[in-house]
Amino acid sequence: MASERQSNFELMRIIAMLMIVVSHYIQHGVCALIPDYYNSQFVLNKLFTIPVRAGGQIGVGLFFMLSGYFLINSKSQRVLKVCAEVAFYAIFDVLVFLVFSILFQKQVLSEKSTLVHITSVLMLLVSSGEWWFVTTYIMIIIMTPFIRPILQELNKKSFIIFLLFMWIVWFEVALAANRYDFNISINLQQSLLSYFLGAFLGLYYKNRNVNPLIPLCIFIVSIFAFTVARYPIDIQRKSGFISEILMIFTTGILKVILIFSLFCFFKNLKIGEKKGINRIASTTFGVYLIHECSFILKIIWGRAIIKQFNSSFLVFLEEMFITVLLVYIICSLIDFIRIRLLEPKYMKAIQNLIEKMKEKDEQ
Repeated sequence: MASERQSNFELMRIIAMLMIVVSHYIQHGVCALIPDYYNSQFVLNKLFTIPVRAGGQIGVGLFFMLSGYFLINSKSQRVLKVCAEVAFYAIFDVLVFLVFSILFQKQVLSEKSTLVHITSVLMLLVSSGEWWFVTTYIMIIIMTPFIRPILQELNKKSFIIFLLFMWIVWFEVALAANRYDFNISINLQQSLLSYFLGAFLGLYYKNRNVNPLIPLCIFIVSIFAFTVARYPIDIQRKSGFISEILMIFTTGILKVILIFSLFCFFKNLKIGEKKGINRIASTTFGVYLIHECSFILKIIWGRAIIKQFNSSFLVFLEEMFITVLLVYIICSLIDFIRIRLLEPKYMKAIQNLIEKMKEKDEQ
């Protein structure tokens, strides 16, 4: 059936979002609350933070590859629906923050920066900088109708040359020039590179399959190499020429291989249509908009994480898993309620408003 959603890609969306949530647990929890975490006596805990932090960018890369893979052969646009969901969660996140602040941190509401931030998020939405992923995704969707015909005109060899140029010259050089600081410009460049990689597979390898164990093995070897190579930089805090080479190797080369190989694994994974997986996957964007909002960050990632990190590896792993799973499940349930009860109503209202505006223009 044409209407069937491919559950291998839906499963990938779930795993990608879990990777993002886990990376935020480390980034906004461990690294933010324990600035000198790399001095911890728990070696395995420190080592574990290396691949987990990278998992966030790998997860984001998977989402952009997925966009390129499907949008390169499709003319459907989701800008209105995406913007409506962002607007909904901007209001929702601010309301949750206000309730939490009134109950526990009233002094925060009197700060000028807080009021400016709230106003910025509610008024600017996708361009507020609150969710860089959303801003970049909207930009790429808007650019897609202009990019698509150019990419479709390229033959396979030309497309490969284009990808190599984008990877080495456009992304890697810019990354090195910015001292590996992932600002909005570098995030856009990495996202576009992932989008083009997905488009390449969508054009030339959509109906060609390999044993999924092959890309999975490449991913496992690459994540091991990434962890070993980043240990001197992230944990031992070494700098110098060797560290620069390792940064180029891990950030500009290995991360791209990790994203590409994991995408290929799920692409070649044949599991048929699983309604449960598809239903959970439909909430992934909502999970991101809730848990990655700066208003919600301090509520979710509390000081209990300090105690979790400063425990044995198995205890840390268990408590991290429970924390991340709870965050994911709660956010997913909230978005499921939105999809079932609220989205049909507000999307219908928006469509009616657009129709009325069109009618006025025609008169």
